[in-house]
Amino acid sequence: MSAVEILAVGSQARTGTSEALDVSGFSTLRLDLTASANFGLSPWLRAYIETARVAAGPWRTIDARHYTTGSWPAAGVDRITLGGFDALVRLRWESAREAEQPSSADKEDIALVLGLDGDGQPDAA
Repeated sequence: MSAVEILAVGSQARTGTSEALDVSGFSTLRLDLTASANFGLSPWLRAYIETARVAAGPWRTIDARHYTTGSWPAAGVDRITLGGFDALVRLRWESAREAEQPSSADKEDIALVLGLDGDGQPDAA
C-alpha cells in the first residue's frame, strides 16, 4: 500500500473542492474521511468523492456522505474503500448549520475540520 492524501486534515471553508489527485497507479483506495465541527451549532456536512479521466472533467460522484447532528462519524473518522475510479480523484464538500443553506447570510462559524487521506493498492498491471 502507498500513502494517498487528497485533502490534508485542517480547518476548511464551509464549501470547497480539493485539488485533483492522480490515482491512476492504484486499483483500490482505502481512505479515512476525518470530519468534525462545532456541534453546538447543529452542523451538517455533505462530502462527495468525485473522479474524472482529465482535470477538465466531467466529474462524477463515486461516493457521497451526508452527516447531520446525530450521524457524524464515530471518533470523527469514516473509513471509505473505493474501486472503479478514473485517473483523478478529488473531494468536494458543503456544510452549514441545520437551519440554513451553505450560501446563507448567517455565517456563524461552524469550525469545520475536514481531511481525506489513507492508502492505495498499486495496480497489478
